[in-house]
Amino acid sequence: MKEKSTALEVPWVFDRDEQSVCIRWAPIDGARRYALQMRVCMKSTQDKAEEFQTLSRSIKSTSARKNHLHDELYEFRVAAITEEDDDGDQGEIPETAWSASLVTGPINPVQLTQMPPPRVFDFDAISATILWETLTPQGHVPRPPFALEMCTDQSRWQNVSSNLNGDRVRKKNLESGKSYYFRIKPVIKTLPECDWSRASIPITIPEKSLAMASIFGDTLLNARSEALNTVDILAGKLIAVYASASW
Repeated sequence: MKEKSTALEVPWVFDRDEQSVCIRWAPIDGARRYALQMRVCMKSTQDKAEEFQTLSRSIKSTSARKNHLHDELYEFRVAAITEEDDDGDQGEIPETAWSASLVTGPINPVQLTQMPPPRVFDFDAISATILWETLTPQGHVPRPPFALEMCTDQSRWQNVSSNLNGDRVRKKNLESGKSYYFRIKPVIKTLPECDWSRASIPITIPEKSLAMASIFGDTLLNARSEALNTVDILAGKLIAVYASASW
């Protein structure tokens, strides 16, 4: 019995380095698992296309990383399996069920450089601080600005800013309960060109802390005497209160 499958949209690159590529795809309602295939791209129109190689037929999430890649371009495609056949992994997936191919490959270190992934810290119910390593250009070349992107577990990368100076930024208007990833790259218009960094370790924005308002009031003042919402800024925080008395 053939497996019933639903075609997906084209997957996209989540992150990559010199030896691996992580791809993601949009989920399909009712999918029990996903299948992933790969083949090396033809180097010319005269070459015969290779057969797709099945990497896995039992992916439960909507992402997968392929390691041990060489300096070549590859085609990746995904299929969503909504009903398993009697033999589990032996059912045939029809050609029409596969997504269109994503063409990508690992980073060529001769052509591209890559920064370490950014780090995320000091987050609350609505914001987080993202920190990255700065570059020290040779000679009298000024330090470049940086571009920053973010995504969630289900979304594609989206621009946060394309002109950040320094080594950190506070990202606001984040949503409680969602997990976020960030990536960074310097905006350099001269060689060597830089690729996006690997994605940061994900952080989950904590839920608003209503209990904190009952203890500390609705607002607290920061170092600049700005009134901030207590349920937002104290979310996910451990608060220690010390008291002393003398007679």
